Amino acid sequence: GDFSHVEKTDTGYIKNINLTNGIKFDVDFIFDCSGFARLLIDKVFNERWISYSKHLPMKKGIPFWIDQDKKIDPYTSAIALEHGWIWKIPLQHRIGSGYIFDSDYIDEDQALTEAEEYHKTKLTINKIIPFDAGRYNNFWIKNCIAIGLSSHFLEPLEATSIWMSIFQLNTLKQFLGDIKVRNQHSIDNYNKIVTNNVDD
Repeated sequence: GDFSHVEKTDTGYIKNINLTNGIKFDVDFIFDCSGFARLLIDKVFNERWISYSKHLPMKKGIPFWIDQDKKIDPYTSAIALEHGWIWKIPLQHRIGSGYIFDSDYIDEDQALTEAEEYHKTKLTINKIIPFDAGRYNNFWIKNCIAIGLSSHFLEPLEATSIWMSIFQLNTLKQFLGDIKVRNQHSIDNYNKIVTNNVDD
């Protein structure tokens, strides 16, 4: 079912999740893995977003596919262009690619033209992805923890995002006993550890 809303206790903990089809789930602890929708960390807890735009000024991405016509390279490429960078991820049946650019300087059409000139072929954009690089001030709030894209976003470097999700979960293993007792000191420590790693 699709998410509708939550109900909270008097102390601000989420006690249940309600779906649009009328089903309700009582909860003890919740992982917000809703990606860019950020259904709980943002829409329920209104947590403060800390932008990295001063250091990572790219704001948009246009993904596209390229035919695989040669031996598959065993690595991902990141190629600098005038207003951003292109990624190329070889798969068995195609190359996943896209252009990450700063929309303060060029628009989507200009970015597509620049990418086509680089690839020397006509490209079809699947979608336009606006983003703001940064993180939430806290990742674990009350009985909810945001993991992956719902907690932060750097740039579309898949390995970085996957690694940070694994790091968040591995770090949480050290705090499993605190999930039930709701130890705020431990929650603060977890948030500090993850904050330092995302910032780094």
